[in-house]
Order: sequence, then structure tokens, then C-alpha cells
Amino acid sequence: MKILNFTAVDVLPALLDKTKLQTIRPAWKKENCDILVGNFPPHGNLYEVKDKLIEKPSRFKVADKVRILWNQRSKHKHFCRECGEGIDGYITEYGNTKVFRIDRLHECTKERHVEDFLDLVFYDNSVFNKHLGNAEITEVFKIKLSKNVLEIDWLSYQPLVNIEVISKREEYKIENIVKLDGFKSPEDMFNYFDKHYDIAEGKAFWVYRFRWL
Repeated sequence: MKILNFTAVDVLPALLDKTKLQTIRPAWKKENCDILVGNFPPHGNLYEVKDKLIEKPSRFKVADKVRILWNQRSKHKHFCRECGEGIDGYITEYGNTKVFRIDRLHECTKERHVEDFLDLVFYDNSVFNKHLGNAEITEVFKIKLSKNVLEIDWLSYQPLVNIEVISKREEYKIENIVKLDGFKSPEDMFNYFDKHYDIAEGKAFWVYRFRWL
């Protein structure tokens, strides 16, 4: 079963309550290439190494089953619901309550510890397992995201954002794509992708929609 990995704290609440029903991933990858910048006889040509974007095929297809993980590369098995950081510990029982036992109380969970036991925090309220669940891919299509920082929406004084469905399918509203992806607003989503992928000039992305199993 293929793995669908997440690390963005921005969408963590939607992952935990399973209202996140899609993910957006780059439809390109960077590759180094030599670009001719001048000819200087008798020394020859001068080249400069620059990144070139090349097309990246979709990783998943409709009907694929995937394991949804949080921070796959982390050594931790459990993570804080508030900040997404890994926590060392293990699940046990205190009375009839499942708790998560740790050696040192995590900063985000200090207000949720079991009374008189500073090394115990409520499992359901404070931590989650690395394996969030399994899902089935239901739809795959391509979009183009761009953020034109030179154009301003004078009603909100925010940069205009744009989304374009590249594949010949029905039109998708920005609000729907943002909601299914787990972001609170179009601005939050576009700011996230601009920060991580620099979409000022527009870049193509694969959209994978899924249903939780």
C-alpha cells in the first residue's frame, strides 16, 4: 500500500477530524541544467548551473489504497495535536481511562494532564498516532496555482490569487478546493504554497481526492 505523508500543521486539524478529503502535490520537480551565459575565446564557453522544472507524473491513480501518515521520517510514533511535534511515550491505562505516559510533560499539554500525575496526559485529547488511517483515491486532476503579488484586491488589500483547472473537467471553485484541502481560507492556502513552492509565476500541481476507509 502506498503512503500519503503529511507534515503541514496548517491542515492538521482537518486531518485529525477527517474533513480533509484531498491533497495538492507538485506536478513538477527540479533538475539541474547547464545554461550557456557567454563565449570567451580562447577559454571556451561559460556555463551556469540553474534549476529547471520538468514535468512530474501523478503518483496515485483512482482506486489506489493509501496509508495516511503524519511525518513519516520522524522517529516518533505519537504527536501533539496542538503543534504536530513528536512526543516520546506510550499508551497505558489509568483506571478506566486511556492515557499517554511520558517522562517530561509536553509544553502544549500542560493544561490537560491528569490531576496529580504530571507524567500522564489524556490520550484522546492531547496526542495522536503517526498512522492516521487508510484512504482510497477517488479523483485525480491537475491545477495551476499562481499568486500575483503585483495585483491587489482593493476591497481586502490582499494580493489576488488564482486557481486554474488544467485538465478538461468541470469547473472547480476556489472555495471548494480550499475547504477540501483543510485550509481555513484561500489566503491561507495560497500563502502556504507561495512560501513552500514560490507560485508567483504559476506552477502546476496534482490534486488527489480521497475518501477515508
